[in-house]
This record gives sequence, structure tokens and C-alpha cells, in this order.
Amino acid sequence: MTHLLTKTNGKPWSIDGFRHLIGDTLTEMGFDDYTPHGLRKNAVGELLEAGCTVAETAAITGQSFQVVEHYAKDVRQAMLADEAINKWWENRK
Repeated sequence: MTHLLTKTNGKPWSIDGFRHLIGDTLTEMGFDDYTPHGLRKNAVGELLEAGCTVAETAAITGQSFQVVEHYAKDVRQAMLADEAINKWWENRK
């Protein structure tokens, strides 16, 4: 069996070992609110917030349109909330 991801000694990563490596790396990079389990979900959110379409996001993450749409609900909610607050703030002036 060939392993694509191996440690420096050539041995394969365990699932837990690789999960910890990713988590530690994300923390070192300042992404404390990201988790290895949710990386694709996080990627979906970032791509949609950047203006990518559902189709583009699905192509990048390798997920179905349905999964991207499911994750998009949270993104849309946050974006709509931001837009509403901005409108409210502008009307106060």
C-alpha cells in the first residue's frame, strides 16, 4: 500500500496524529477558530463570502451543490445580518 501523506520518517500518519498536526498548524497560524474536521466547511464559507458561486465553490471543495447550499445557510445568515446592521446604522445618521 502506498501512502500519499507520510511523516519525515516515511511512516504513514495515523488519523489522530494528522488531525493534531493540522490543528496545531492552524493554531500557530492564528486560525484558532478553525478545526481540522471543519476545514472544508470553513473553506465553503470563505469562498462564498469572497463572492464565489455555489458551482465554483463545489468545484473547488469537491462537494455536491446540496452540501455547499447547506453550509451556505450560515454564511448567508451572517452576511444578511451584516447588511441589515449597516442599513440600520446608515439610517441613524
